[in-house]
Amino acid sequence: MKQNRKKLRLKKRVKRVVILSFVFFIILMINFNKLLLKLLTTYGNEKINSVFFDVSDDLVTYKTQNYRNSDYIFKVKEEKNTNPLVYLYNTHQSEKYFKNDIFEPSIITATNYLKEKLESNGIKTIMEKRSISEVLSKNGWSYGSSYRVSRSFLESTKNEYPSIEYYFDIHRDAGKKEQTTLCVNDKCYAKLLFLVGLENPNYVITEEYAEKLSNMVNRRLNGLSKGIMQKEGPKVNGVYNEDFSNRLILIEIGGENNTIEEVYNTVDILSSVIVDFIREDDK
Repeated sequence: MKQNRKKLRLKKRVKRVVILSFVFFIILMINFNKLLLKLLTTYGNEKINSVFFDVSDDLVTYKTQNYRNSDYIFKVKEEKNTNPLVYLYNTHQSEKYFKNDIFEPSIITATNYLKEKLESNGIKTIMEKRSISEVLSKNGWSYGSSYRVSRSFLESTKNEYPSIEYYFDIHRDAGKKEQTTLCVNDKCYAKLLFLVGLENPNYVITEEYAEKLSNMVNRRLNGLSKGIMQKEGPKVNGVYNEDFSNRLILIEIGGENNTIEEVYNTVDILSSVIVDFIREDDK
């Protein structure tokens, strides 16, 4: 009798565990579906390429452009780009934008979207995936040596891809929301700023290219570009690797208070300007 009672209690315990496990699984699936639905409804009509990007991995993690066609996050191996014309990189990869309910976008998010826009317009582009912070850490260097690391990336990339002619170091500016945002007809944009280091021996040429881009942007949407900022002196870098090429331009997109949608709106214009700039420059 005692053995029968023990078996009965054991069966009841196993049954409870099975039931609880099933209930837990159902709750987990419901919460997952709610999150997925929120992603779909929040970003279904937005330009959401490159929501996530892992610079330390050979695989690029990102969301597809249209959730209605593919409603999940996945990884793909980036194809080898032959004879690229443009190299995009971020000396300050950790710069962030305004955090929304889903994620905290970074300057890498914006740059990856710029890459997609350029390529969709026929401009072969590669984007730096190596981690600046990882190199700084391994060498015991401070954050101030970031341009030293990106310089080494520039050199190795040029050696691997001699076809590259245009280099864009994409950054994020800082300041109050009203200082970094332009709103026109109920649509808001993250303002652009072009930075020129006066300690670059050839800064005059760099400034000419930067000013041309800035003017082209403002012809598309007046006030979107804040123009050129010149920097030099003991407390700043002063060169920003712009001596590496006359066609290396540092661009700051928005500030820490800008949303990723505002940044994307700006990149839509900036990418088309860069395409026209390259085509005019090639004539």
